[in-house]
Amino acid sequence: MRGFKTLKILGLSALIGGLAFGGVALARGPGGMHGGPGGHMAKVIEELELDPEQQALAKELKAGMEDEREAMQAQHQEAFEVLVTELAKERPDSEALHTLIDEGSALMAERMHAGLDSVLELQATFTAEQRASLVEELEAGKELRDERREQLQEHRGERGERGPR
Repeated sequence: MRGFKTLKILGLSALIGGLAFGGVALARGPGGMHGGPGGHMAKVIEELELDPEQQALAKELKAGMEDEREAMQAQHQEAFEVLVTELAKERPDSEALHTLIDEGSALMAERMHAGLDSVLELQATFTAEQRASLVEELEAGKELRDERREQLQEHRGERGERGPR
């Protein structure tokens, strides 16, 4: 039972951290961090040779995502403070922590939908060549990630450690 509680705490921490990372990757866009799925998408879009109207739309969408990222960082800090406060107690408020997870999950879904809507709004302006290039680059990125994942699993196997779950 103790191990299960530890897993729940780690899961909550991962959720809060995931909220922070996901928003940053999406919002940073071209010239910023390209480490997450949103960051890769931003890098690919940056290389599509957008016309001036598309560039203006991309800039507008990115600005909105930057605002969202800043709000998300503040919410992440608040959630972290609640987590620390509860874990400092002899008997943390399980209901409050579960509510934190539920609210964080709902917020993450909302932000993911908003990010997708932004990408779809920009994608609707693409030429056939830009769409083909976008798909080609995303598929190439997936292949590269798959290769890296396999290499990591092989490396971990050599060291006797568990690979990704």
